[in-house]
Amino acid sequence: MSNNSKIVLGLDVAKLKLDGALIFEQQVLTEQFANTLVGFRLLQAWLYCLHLKEVHACLEATGTYGAGAAHCLFERKN
Repeated sequence: MSNNSKIVLGLDVAKLKLDGALIFEQQVLTEQFANTLVGFRLLQAWLYCLHLKEVHACLEATGTYGAGAAHCLFERKN
């Protein structure tokens, strides 16, 4: 994958699940994850398997439901 194009991950957050849409190189990949620690690890593994070095992520503000996913993505950065 090209490092020159911006890669965007959008997450629709619900109490029990995360719907992800990954936009890059004029295509969209979608995936669904549980809004749990296991789901966050599967999200990280999905991004890792795609060999993405940098992802710009955004998620809707749904109170505390998005906090775990946000922490997961931040930890991936570091």
